[in-house]
Amino acid sequence: TLELVTNLVHSARDSFAARKFKDAKTLFGTIAASVPLLVLSTDKEVKDAVDMLSSSREYLLALACDRRRNEAKAAGNTVREVQLAAMFTHCELLPAHKILALRTAMKIAFDSKCFIFASGFAKRLIDGNPNPPAQALKMIQYCDQ
Repeated sequence: TLELVTNLVHSARDSFAARKFKDAKTLFGTIAASVPLLVLSTDKEVKDAVDMLSSSREYLLALACDRRRNEAKAAGNTVREVQLAAMFTHCELLPAHKILALRTAMKIAFDSKCFIFASGFAKRLIDGNPNPPAQALKMIQYCDQ
């Protein structure tokens, strides 16, 4: 039912926020497989189901980017690691999860001495944030020198 899938979405997002990416991948995969099989009776239910399917797709894409980034890191390919971290930030995630992605990408770019990218991630982290993190402000000052 739609309620069960909605509960799965909440569990999957909680797993993602807790950085339990294997659990999140499994849950989002289950959602993506379950939504097309739902029997829905109203337009609102259909819209909710389509939104859940789109959200699951974006999260699965983000998780794939993160997994590949970890593989690139293990292989010592820092250029690919920064690229995948950047791709991760462009997935349509919840705002709290996007902030997590931007912070991670900013740190990876800085550690790889890609200061232009680190500054860009920091600026995106500050945009639209009423309480910008001090770390991002310092990153911009340091990288833009």
